[in-house]
Amino acid sequence: VTKKTTTVAPTTTPAVTTAVNKIPHDILGYLTIDRIGIKKYPVKDGADLETIQTAIGHFAETPLWDGNVGFCAHNRDYKYDFRNLKNIEKGDSVVYETRFGTRTYVVSEIEAIDETDWDDLLEVNDVNQVTMITCIEDQPTKRLMVQAVQK
Repeated sequence: VTKKTTTVAPTTTPAVTTAVNKIPHDILGYLTIDRIGIKKYPVKDGADLETIQTAIGHFAETPLWDGNVGFCAHNRDYKYDFRNLKNIEKGDSVVYETRFGTRTYVVSEIEAIDETDWDDLLEVNDVNQVTMITCIEDQPTKRLMVQAVQK
């Protein structure tokens, strides 16, 4: 497969490569949370075991861009996991880079939820936000839920 590069070449400025060409076709985007060491982790569609062994998973029941975008990952053992999500703090920045653009979010909610409580993830509203969910070590019936709203 040959990678196609689309450029716009105005007469007064150098050519600009579009963001679409920077993201491989099987990747939805990249997640970055600098303060806890998450640096441009790839996001793939799906929350199944196979997907979250190789990337941050995107819950298919949630939007890809506008609204409440849902992510999940293991809490340890994989290259792209949420092992440090337990160290996140309110006010931390979360950056999501996609084909649609790049958005910066600010952490607003951190909560331990029951493993069957998907209310925050499936919440529909007019706010652009991300919801990140991972297991809590030694608490098999609990999940860590972190929400961040667009700046």
